[in-house]
Amino acid sequence: MTIQRYKTINSTQSPSINRVLDIATINQDDPIIITGGNDQNVQIYDSQLNLKQEIPFDGWIRACAVFDMNGDNNYECAIGSGDNTLRVFVYDTDKSEYTEVWRHKFEKNVSAIAAGDINADGRIEILAGTWSGKLGIFDALTGEKLWELEFSDWVTFLKVLDVNWDGIPEIVVGLKQGEFGVISGITGELYWDYMFEKRVNDCELVYLSNNHLPHLVVGGDANDLYIFNRSGQVVSRWKTEDRILAIGAGDIDGDCYNEIVLGTSDNRVVVLQTPEEKKMDENEDINTELEVRWKARVHNAPTSIKVFDLYFDEIPKIIVTGYFKEIRVLQDFFFGEEPKKVRTCLNADVEEKTNEINKAELITENGVFYFPKKISLLEDIIKIPEEMTRERKEKAAIIIKNHNTFGDLDKIENQAKELENQNKSLRKKLDSLKIDNISELIKKQKRTEKQKELEEIETSKSKSTESFDNRQKLESKSQKELKGDNREKIISLMEKVQTISSETKVMEYLIENDIEKSEATRIWSELKEEEKVSYSRSKPRGWSLN
Repeated sequence: MTIQRYKTINSTQSPSINRVLDIATINQDDPIIITGGNDQNVQIYDSQLNLKQEIPFDGWIRACAVFDMNGDNNYECAIGSGDNTLRVFVYDTDKSEYTEVWRHKFEKNVSAIAAGDINADGRIEILAGTWSGKLGIFDALTGEKLWELEFSDWVTFLKVLDVNWDGIPEIVVGLKQGEFGVISGITGELYWDYMFEKRVNDCELVYLSNNHLPHLVVGGDANDLYIFNRSGQVVSRWKTEDRILAIGAGDIDGDCYNEIVLGTSDNRVVVLQTPEEKKMDENEDINTELEVRWKARVHNAPTSIKVFDLYFDEIPKIIVTGYFKEIRVLQDFFFGEEPKKVRTCLNADVEEKTNEINKAELITENGVFYFPKKISLLEDIIKIPEEMTRERKEKAAIIIKNHNTFGDLDKIENQAKELENQNKSLRKKLDSLKIDNISELIKKQKRTEKQKELEEIETSKSKSTESFDNRQKLESKSQKELKGDNREKIISLMEKVQTISSETKVMEYLIENDIEKSEATRIWSELKEEEKVSYSRSKPRGWSLN
């Protein structure tokens, strides 16, 4: 007899491969699902998966974040795409659709976006990372660029999470070659970092079992789920059967313990849980042991997962999308048992089960998580000066008061400029916090022994090696630009066709589009080595961009 462990509550076909998925709420009781992918459009669906709006872009949709920047309970969204733009939209309740309010143009593709109050000033900041390694931090309301970080590598993902659990969220960033770091949003200081062997794709902050504090779970192309404590120490690892592309978390079964939901490149959704015997073990202060609860197969790789109380029935759902060109809503149905409602976790019985430090209060987020009370360490960390916080809040209050509909962008910009002229002292203080380049900070942090050895070898290279390096530098600017242009052109061409059945046909296609054979062969080899292209044996079979 087949035992059902989950139910598909709803599903709908997507017009293309979806790279991103996020969920916003309107008036606190109307969830909407935001997706986007390689058809160069953002799709907006209601909770029943009816398509309500499409927003066109000039490149693939690569990143999305939702946030409530003015406290009206109508969530805004920020979208990043292959046309090098960050675009911010607000929900117009009169038109029942999203309207653009500002945008910023970068030099390269926007590959990652996150949003949150990273500096404890009461305002939402938007973070956008690019292929060129730039990380821009913007005021969500005005679009003003506050400061910028610059890395030596492509930014693959961003999150705003309170990793050290002190009440102020940090910037969590992953780079293409595997570097992963946690950065202060106030000072730009690197708190800690870790060098993975391969690219990192996603992370989530999860409160597991009876632990005192949440843990940061991180996954990527290395086939391992890493579990970090708030100080950056790896406390546990869980081996996966394939690459981890997406991570979600929440109490999907109503047992008052959070589960971890993974999307893996072997076309599976994998749910991990704390083993039953560990849930009741109050003697263990640190418990990160996991086991598989169930697995669900989809038609292709899932790239984005959210756990959300989609129908406000207090039973969280798993919303997943990806290369299988579908949005699917799953619900836990382990051995045919309906999950309990999350609200039942917030009672005296649960308090008795938790550790002493957590006993005072349990809090929820989006109706799907539960966490212990936050530790108050605000007096022990650097804060933005009180007068700066006050001035920025006043600036936000004036803009919101005079322009509730967000329809007139020029009016917002003029008001912002007038206020900036009145608050030169504020600008000086913001400039004093600006960090132009954090690469040197990162280089000074601890690395693995292998990296240290490589650095020592690099500094002791012979003169012949230095001479070779000098010769390499003599390559003309026009040649470098041509190579870069051809690389971008090949990526753009592959985006247009999506899938090509064989490498021979790939070469023919590139040559037909005026790429020299030798150059096409060289760049294609680089893209394969960098895992930017791959061959899929499932339909549609062939070569495509990752």
